[in-house]
Amino acid sequence: MTTWHGKSELKAEVLARMVLHRAEDSIVQGFYQKIDPELASGYRGCLIGCTLPRVARWALPDWHEEVEEVYGIPVWLGLQLDEMFETLPPSMCADFAVKSIESIPVGVTINGESLSASMFNWASSQLEGHCTPSLDEDDPSGLMLDYVYYRGSGPVEKLAMEDEFFDEFLEQFYKTLSEVPVGS
Repeated sequence: MTTWHGKSELKAEVLARMVLHRAEDSIVQGFYQKIDPELASGYRGCLIGCTLPRVARWALPDWHEEVEEVYGIPVWLGLQLDEMFETLPPSMCADFAVKSIESIPVGVTINGESLSASMFNWASSQLEGHCTPSLDEDDPSGLMLDYVYYRGSGPVEKLAMEDEFFDEFLEQFYKTLSEVPVGS
């Protein structure tokens, strides 16, 4: 399965929806979608919830599987993006949601292990002399937000968000995701 099913117009449609949600301040943590008739979009939602048009809550047994079926974004990537999104401070969520979706290239098969390895290698080089990042052995395809340790203080999400490393981590994540070679 390829991202966006190889259709740039599908990505453009979702990105436009995400930009609208960001503009109306309706990208939120804690739930997939919640009806809000006062908004132009008609609902508030998380990163995953805002990718999809408004749907009845009971209609989707698994939101991540729906995103994979409709957009070709692998379930594992949707879960990791969702996990990263939910651990961010609320002030960073909307930008993270839009930039993450924007970073997913059209028409590629994303390999979780190579994406994780790239991020792990980058983090290792950045943290040299401070500590050693670690990946969760039970989740080798994880994108590391929960698995990188810095200055012995615990997971990245516990760092002060103004920390320079955190911003660099996110920028490297977007870059790594957007540069996935075709067919990898």
